Amino acid sequence: VVEQYRHILNEGIKSGVIFVFASGNGGKKNEVDFPALIDKVFSVGAIDSAGRIASFSNKGQELDVVAPGVNVLGISHSNTGFISMSGTSQASPLVTSFIACYMEHYKSINNKFPSFDELYLDITKNNTKDLGNTGLDPAYGYGMVYPFFLNKPVEPIVCPGLDLSRAKEMVYDDLKNEICRAIYKIIT
Repeated sequence: VVEQYRHILNEGIKSGVIFVFASGNGGKKNEVDFPALIDKVFSVGAIDSAGRIASFSNKGQELDVVAPGVNVLGISHSNTGFISMSGTSQASPLVTSFIACYMEHYKSINNKFPSFDELYLDITKNNTKDLGNTGLDPAYGYGMVYPFFLNKPVEPIVCPGLDLSRAKEMVYDDLKNEICRAIYKIIT
């Protein structure tokens, strides 16, 4: 099964899809989980609010970057509508949205999207705050993603406001779909 997924992911990579994967929550010191260990993807670890690597976050040479992943507030079906969760799966969407914003910014300047290699180099070298040992290290990768690219905007970047009530409706509507419910059950 892993080889089938690896083949599908490699086909996506060849076609230009940018993948961002959680490193895993086993607290492993020298190994990130599949599929985060594949070449040409972003492997993401979790840090707490003080910038310390989370004890559960897998570490290893394949780890690229980290993002907040401890007590991250999310939308839920609870009475309050929100839930606090921890995990590398909470850090990965932050990196994904960061990369999406970076790619739009890059396109506004260069009139095209970056290749994976261009993206990877600029994110890891110029848009991270180094944490842990200086430079690339197995606990923090290149560090926490940080939007230094926004210090030099070409034109004002307009980000749409998020209507939390609409976001909750969208999540709830998706959960009515049998496949989405199954995925939600697997990941929660």
